Amino acid sequence: MTNFARSNSNIGQQVYFATSVGNDPTAWVATNDEGDRFFLIATDLNVDGVEYGWKDWDWAQSGASRYIEVWESDDLRNWSQQRHVLVSPEEAGMTYAPEAIWDPEIGAFVVFWTSSMYPKGTHYSSDKSDPNGRYPLTGGQTFYSTTWDFVNSSPAKVMTTRTGHGTLDPVIIPDGKGYYQRIVSDRNSTGVNLTWYGLPCDSEDLYQERARSVLAQPDEWQLVATRITHRTMNTTYAEGPLVFKANAADLRGKGYYMYADQKWAGSPSGEFMEKQYQPYWTADVGNPDWQPMNWKQKPDYNLSLGVIRHGHIWSLTAAEHAAIRGTNLRSSNIIPPQEARLQHWRVSRP
Repeated sequence: MTNFARSNSNIGQQVYFATSVGNDPTAWVATNDEGDRFFLIATDLNVDGVEYGWKDWDWAQSGASRYIEVWESDDLRNWSQQRHVLVSPEEAGMTYAPEAIWDPEIGAFVVFWTSSMYPKGTHYSSDKSDPNGRYPLTGGQTFYSTTWDFVNSSPAKVMTTRTGHGTLDPVIIPDGKGYYQRIVSDRNSTGVNLTWYGLPCDSEDLYQERARSVLAQPDEWQLVATRITHRTMNTTYAEGPLVFKANAADLRGKGYYMYADQKWAGSPSGEFMEKQYQPYWTADVGNPDWQPMNWKQKPDYNLSLGVIRHGHIWSLTAAEHAAIRGTNLRSSNIIPPQEARLQHWRVSRP
C-alpha cells in the first residue's frame, strides 16, 4: 500500500508505504517497496498552509498546479529524485489524483487525472469581479496522456465527462471477463451543475461503470452501480477509491477489494474535514455487491493518528515482500515542487 495520511498535518502530507501481514489486505505494517520498474505518481498539492502555496479551495480548483510528481524505482526501496512534470493544458485549474494503467491495446501506460477547465487568458483571482478571473468555478473532467516510460508522452486529451455527474478520482481495473471496471467519485469539487445518483440521498458517493477498453468513448461506459458506500454505511461523502484483485491465496478466496476515502457517522478520526480509508469486498467486480469490512490492523504511521487516506495497493511476490520488510525507509523523499527537477513530458506520438 502506498498512500498519504492526515490532511491537517504536514507529516501526513507525505508518501507512505506499508506491507500486508501475510496474505490479508486488511492488516498492514508500515514500511516501503520493490520490483522490476516501478513508477510512483502524485498530486502536486498540499492543503496544510500558505507556506506550501495554499490559498483557498477556490484557488485549489482554478489556479493550482498543472503538474504531477513522479518517482521511479527498480526495487521499491530506493527511489529516484522527484520529477515535477507538466501534464495539464494551460486552461486547467488543477491536476488531481493521477492514476496509471497499462493498456495492452496501445502498448503503453494511460495516465489519467481530473482537471477543471477555464477559458484562455483567464487566471485565479480572489476578486470575483475580475473580468479575467476564473469565476464561477467549473466542473471537473478526466484527462489522459499515454506514455511508455513516464518521460515521453502524448498530449493531454479528454478521457471522459459525464453530464450532470462528477468524474473525480477515477480508478480503472480489468475484470478478467472482457471489461474494464471504473469506479469514480460522483463529485467535481465545485458542485457546479451536479446531480448525484440516487437523490434525495444527500451523499457525494462512488459509482461504478464498465467498458470494453481503457480508452472507450464516454458514451461506451455503462453504469454498473451507484451510491456504493452510502447504501451500506450511510456515508455523507466518499472519494479517492482504490480497487484491486485478491491474490490467488487470499484468505477470503477469489474476489476484489476496494478502499474508499470517506466520512460517516462515528468516523474514527472525529476531526473536521478528516476522512478515512474504509475497506470493502466483493466476490465479483463485474456484478458487485460491495460490503464494508473491518481493518484488522492499520499501518501505524508516526503521528497519523490512524488516519489513512488516498493511495494504491498492488500485489507483491514473496521476494519483493521480504525485501520491503527488510528496509527501514518510512517515507519517500518528498520535496517542494519548486525544488524538484522540472520536466515537461516530451511529446512523442499522439
